[in-house]
Amino acid sequence: MSDPRRLSANIDPNTGRPSTYAHDIKFEDNTVGHAQQLLSYKGVTVTRASRGLDTKHATDLVRTWDNGSRVEHWGLRSRGGEYVHRYPFDLTLRSARDSGAKTELAKVLEGNCDGILYAFIDPKRPSQFCRWVKLWLPIFRLAARDCADWWHGCESKKRSNRDGTYFVPIDLRAIPSRYARMVQGTSFGYWDGQVIS
Repeated sequence: MSDPRRLSANIDPNTGRPSTYAHDIKFEDNTVGHAQQLLSYKGVTVTRASRGLDTKHATDLVRTWDNGSRVEHWGLRSRGGEYVHRYPFDLTLRSARDSGAKTELAKVLEGNCDGILYAFIDPKRPSQFCRWVKLWLPIFRLAARDCADWWHGCESKKRSNRDGTYFVPIDLRAIPSRYARMVQGTSFGYWDGQVIS
């Protein structure tokens, strides 16, 4: 099945300039099947989001209950396996682009997207994830709004990707304990030896 987001994927729709969108989609293509498996279960269908949902609402996958009772929008953030040991508990979201395009972080904080599957690609099996976490974003937004010290600490660590984009790393071990329910599921052994503060 063709990806509905491919049309004009090499031009940023906000600026008309070349963007990293085509690269992002190509990177995601390898692992989207595994992501769909992780978000699926009996009575739920997971499909790829349209380009409009992706670019405007930070949504890569749509979960639809077969009885029509519910629809959820999920983001997929994949990192290369080379980072799994260096940053195993970091959630990184783009916070700025030199192009001026709205970033994932801005879209998430505005209320777009219900969840994020954040995962590291298995270096030995590039179509699979070796480590992953599912995060429920309504709780993430509450934490960002209500825990100013925690959130400003996250924002103060903004880093450059050296490609015209910037990101905020969020250490999931430092989530305020009353918001720990934002973690909806993890790969086996994710928290071994760790405690959320």
